[in-house]
Amino acid sequence: VSQSRYARWLASYYLKKGNNPMRAAIALERLLKLSGDVLLLTPHVETETIRLALLYRDQERHAESVSLLEALAQEQKRSPSLEWKYPRMAQFELGRSHQLSGKPDRAIEIYQELISSSSHLTSYFGAAAQLELAKLKFQHVTKEETDYAIQTCDQLKEIELKRQLCSEPLHVEAGLFYASIKAQLTEEPLRVEKTSTLLEQVKKGLASFQAPIS
Repeated sequence: VSQSRYARWLASYYLKKGNNPMRAAIALERLLKLSGDVLLLTPHVETETIRLALLYRDQERHAESVSLLEALAQEQKRSPSLEWKYPRMAQFELGRSHQLSGKPDRAIEIYQELISSSSHLTSYFGAAAQLELAKLKFQHVTKEETDYAIQTCDQLKEIELKRQLCSEPLHVEAGLFYASIKAQLTEEPLRVEKTSTLLEQVKKGLASFQAPIS
């Protein structure tokens, strides 16, 4: 237990005060491998497992990030009766790691699963997955596929309008991406003016003091 606490403290120190993410990663690796080479993926170290995976990703160690998050996600599914706190976060971050590692098809599968399994319309990770999915798919849309672009805009607008304080800046980002796509669909002579108008609308939505969330 003392070893576990020390590894946690050390990782926190290097992240917050030491500004040394590589040493923080080493401390977290020690925490997860206190029993030899077997990863201790339990609810007790769930937060630290996700944190280590994100550190790997920041260091562009994408394969290690994917491997760790996949192991965690599998354990969460294998033992659903345990008191896991962040299974959807782990799943979302796994999608992001696949996306950044050059595996968009796998990322799309994970995002779609998150969206379809959302228990309510304002689910944070459901909305976040919808936003990332829109970004990912729009990268491969041709100029001829305007119908899909319009459909994407509708989805982004829906995310922007269902604003919750706990989900920001997700909704702001959706609004900005919506403005970007709509501008791209506008003919060149009017594109700058259209972009300006759309960004003013996003700004107006944020500056409305009548709405407490804004």
